[in-house]
Amino acid sequence: MSNDANSLLKQAKSEARIDNFLRFFRRHKKYLLVLSYGILGLIAILFLINIYSKSAQTKYSTIFHQALIEEEKGNNVGAIDKLAEIFNAKFAPSGVKGLASLRYAGLLLNNGDNKKSLEIYQEIANGRRYDNYVRELASLLTAKVMIIDFSDDKDQQKAQIKQLEKLESKSKFLREYIAEQKGIYLLKAGELEKSYKCFEMIAKAPEGGQTLKARAGDLMKLVVAQGYTPNPTSTKK
Repeated sequence: MSNDANSLLKQAKSEARIDNFLRFFRRHKKYLLVLSYGILGLIAILFLINIYSKSAQTKYSTIFHQALIEEEKGNNVGAIDKLAEIFNAKFAPSGVKGLASLRYAGLLLNNGDNKKSLEIYQEIANGRRYDNYVRELASLLTAKVMIIDFSDDKDQQKAQIKQLEKLESKSKFLREYIAEQKGIYLLKAGELEKSYKCFEMIAKAPEGGQTLKARAGDLMKLVVAQGYTPNPTSTKK
């Protein structure tokens, strides 16, 4: 076949594809236009979300900075008000909200509002939107406040022990430290065997610093002093 014939054939095929496309477009014009508008709308929404996110980050970071300045000046009431604003904001960025909420709970604890402080720590510890380390730090502080506010109510003890076990099981970075606080809580609750085993696990774990392991060893001795007799197999290295 000559070059001219090949050229004519290619041109015909190309025109046929164009004709097919035009027929397809005319047939589905309505749906294609709706789809294109939808894509443009989505791009616009994503653009606006990006702008809002940057604006919110700047706004709440500024409020957090102002709260720290108020605290440094000794105006804890002013600092609490600003931190509460961030904590109660539904759309505050998770990073700044997590840090501000931790500080908010800390100031409330210093002011004697242990109940509200505990609620905030628990909310952060169970909140999926926060960074893992922030959640685990909140879990550790949850345990500490439970110890500070320890109650003789057995039902409350049972519920809080269950919660501490859950927080420990979900943790990774601060697991041994949370376990230490759980062991102290168990000791106060009179659960000597569980408390001893908790400290023993920390002392023998390959993870954890030497200071933590030394504390666990001292706490094991304290449990024994409270009347617990360890199983001989537990004391073997």
